[in-house]
Amino acid sequence: MITVIALFVLSVSCLLMFSGAGAVAADTYHTLSDSAQRARRDGIVVQRLAFVALWLLIFSVSIA
Repeated sequence: MITVIALFVLSVSCLLMFSGAGAVAADTYHTLSDSAQRARRDGIVVQRLAFVALWLLIFSVSIA
């Protein structure tokens, strides 16, 4: 019985994760795009690249 409940919870969690993946990807793209435009405008490319690398690391670790 515990195995069935665990598989159900795992299945629902995966379904919820995959249903929101498109929105997360779109929001991430817009955030990175806006950040890159401001970095070019303000001349703070190094700091913005570090910020982008941090978020890419967070998302890649959360997916894996």
